[in-house]
Amino acid sequence: MAETITSHCAVCQKETSQKCGSCHGVYYCCREHQKADWKNHKKVCRPFKVSIKNFNMIHPTYQCVTVLRCLYQKQFLPETWKKIDELQSHCEERKDTQKYEQERVNIAQFIRKFFKLESVFTEEEILKVCGIVMINSHEIPLTDTPYIALYDQASLLEHNCSPNCSKSFTDKGYILISAGKPIKKDEHISICYTDPLWGTPNRRQHLWDSKYFWCECHRCKDKTEFGTYFSALRCQDR
Repeated sequence: MAETITSHCAVCQKETSQKCGSCHGVYYCCREHQKADWKNHKKVCRPFKVSIKNFNMIHPTYQCVTVLRCLYQKQFLPETWKKIDELQSHCEERKDTQKYEQERVNIAQFIRKFFKLESVFTEEEILKVCGIVMINSHEIPLTDTPYIALYDQASLLEHNCSPNCSKSFTDKGYILISAGKPIKKDEHISICYTDPLWGTPNRRQHLWDSKYFWCECHRCKDKTEFGTYFSALRCQDR
């Protein structure tokens, strides 16, 4: 006969064998106490645990962490998920790319099979989140190596290779948008989605590869790049 494992209710400390049906990590003596504790428990309730012991190679789970965190919002924090879901994914443009196929195998299929979530998320749902993360994430250079994060309001700012604003980050990871020049009333607020110290061909190609649009800003249209000739080749005879 199998032994019944018991612990104590997270609310009243009464001995019980009933667990949270999602994470199986917290015990409750009744449904009322589970509902009463949900406001606090939902912040840490996860239906999976990741254990990585070999840090000498890139583990496939690392590729899934950010996507899993987004999918977790869909299950347990619908208001946060709504903000994520409204961001662009460009799935149609990505479908014929090598990266899309890699994400389908290494992330979508891996998440569904490894974490046993076939009945919870479809491949298309997971790949949409992959696209959202790719298109909208910001690299935060506060650690070595840098990490990425999503900011729903910052994603509304348009791109310009000669922007009127710049972005920086606090030590806690908050994003700061600062005006770099006077901004007139009704003027669009813009930041640079790529490296402004790159030349025009490199900037435009990077934006196409990562954001799926060819930049047509004033700097990209100006062959002289505002008289700087930043992308020009210097004649070796002079």
